[in-house]
Amino acid sequence: MDSPLLPSLSRKDTVLGRVTQLSERYYSAAIKCLDMDHYLWRHNLTTLQTLLLIIYGIHHSRGQTWTLLGLAYHLALSVGCHVDPSAFSLDTASCEERRRSWLALMMLLCNQNMSMAGFDILHTAKSFSIRLPAEALDQDLPDGAHPPPPGQVGLTPVGYFIRKYRLFQLSSEICSLSPAKQQADPTLLRRLDAALRLEQDRLTQIRDNASGASAVFRNLLLSFSHHLIVLLHCRVFRRPAPSADDDAWSKECCWDSARQVLALHADFAHLPAFKPHRWYIRGRGAFHAFHAAVVLVLLVSADRRGSPSAEVMQALGNCLQCLESFGTQSQICARSASILGHLLTKVTNSTSSSQSQGANVEAGVQTSSAGLVPVDDASSSGAQVRQQPERHGGGGLMDGVDLNNLLGNFAPGQWLDADYIDWQQLDMFMPWSDTV
Repeated sequence: MDSPLLPSLSRKDTVLGRVTQLSERYYSAAIKCLDMDHYLWRHNLTTLQTLLLIIYGIHHSRGQTWTLLGLAYHLALSVGCHVDPSAFSLDTASCEERRRSWLALMMLLCNQNMSMAGFDILHTAKSFSIRLPAEALDQDLPDGAHPPPPGQVGLTPVGYFIRKYRLFQLSSEICSLSPAKQQADPTLLRRLDAALRLEQDRLTQIRDNASGASAVFRNLLLSFSHHLIVLLHCRVFRRPAPSADDDAWSKECCWDSARQVLALHADFAHLPAFKPHRWYIRGRGAFHAFHAAVVLVLLVSADRRGSPSAEVMQALGNCLQCLESFGTQSQICARSASILGHLLTKVTNSTSSSQSQGANVEAGVQTSSAGLVPVDDASSSGAQVRQQPERHGGGGLMDGVDLNNLLGNFAPGQWLDADYIDWQQLDMFMPWSDTV
């Protein structure tokens, strides 16, 4: 994004326009290469791998890939990737190549499947019994395909995809978690939470390698896992938990994980080791940080205990600053920054107003103790009683914002990707002049 070569490669006026044009050229050239190879009727593993790379790139930068993904799925079937390669007379490297391709396909199918209501192509794909690939680097495959002991080396690219696939499977369960399922199995929420915590514990036990790539992989996975915890528990805003303890527990989980998402998001923005991977916080990472920030704003606005802590407000401010800084390079960042900036302004103004009202009440009490009757004392004869305005969200800081309207209209699956969300509903909470 910051390369001085961009203006010479594209004549678009903005950085976002240049990157979009170059991406389109790249994908068009890749499809032309596949066409020259007659990929529609001459199938091989290289063609499948090329399609998977194209789909992965488009999914992170441009949106829906359902058509190409269906093509890749049937191409994988045609070359036998749905059969474990141990059934063939193949060497170790060839077996691992096929297992990696199938894993990548399953991960993409799992992610895309959550956006398709009433249709589950993944159900059929998961019926095939394919072993997971080894968590080994390419140069280590000829010596054996057994994964290294935990903690001995950093997280490899294959290990990253294996763990990401497990998180995608959990995200699919979270998105399908209905009130009826929760009522039928009250322990389901806690079991899903425990599964996510287990994935996080495993990640924290992995030591970084010398290249620093392991730290990036771990950050990506931890950020996604905390995002899923927020998705799992933020349903409490739409429907109260069966008990007060469960309600408080879910809100505390949202509070802790949302702050973790913002902290991990800040690492990508500020740490030099994460600079090559900032594409993440211009796309899906930005959207997940925006969701975490919105949840924190709602929790702060509903908190009766007083003003939000300086730490939380600083984290929200840093998130807003990061979104604004990438606004010229990402539509997601620009739109998220506009909405979040407005919400933070309301929180700040409401906090100042609450502090001012508190000072007035304290002054009234002090005057009463001196022998004078405050105007709000209803026990005095002829005293004028002033009704305090009712606050939305259970008596919080931010008047005029209905928590149920803000989060209740969105299913958890809509917060997985910016393409799934209805931005027009979020724009309802913007002044008309600021709506993007």
